[in-house]
Amino acid sequence: MQIQPCAYFRGRCEEALAFYIKKLDATLQNKVYFKDLPEVPAGLPAPPPGYDNKIMYACLQIGDSVLIASDSMQPNSGAPINPEINFSLNLIADDLASGKRYFDALAESGEIAIPWTKTPATEGFGTVVDQYGIHWMVFTPIAQ
Repeated sequence: MQIQPCAYFRGRCEEALAFYIKKLDATLQNKVYFKDLPEVPAGLPAPPPGYDNKIMYACLQIGDSVLIASDSMQPNSGAPINPEINFSLNLIADDLASGKRYFDALAESGEIAIPWTKTPATEGFGTVVDQYGIHWMVFTPIAQ
């Protein structure tokens, strides 16, 4: 299991990535735009209008750390979060059963934003705001 921070740039992710690459000697590992999603999986909110060319997911290596970055978490995304929050924690599970168990545990006394589902990039994925107000994205990557 890994936990990585995910920063939300609400439409300015491309600009932020360029800044970090230049100023922090970061390396872009991958970048996926909302238009790259073939269809919105059941349970996931549709991207905000005009977000086709915005970044759904990017992975930035900064020294020994990894930062996930996205343009999402717009107020109209359906996620029950404080609009002032610009980050979440990503819990990357080793297997599908563990991912579901972690998701369910974090949802206890919390609020599910996106129910546990399969996506084109994951075996399982869901988001939850835990009882302490922390937003989590829990997922199990597709085995390579």
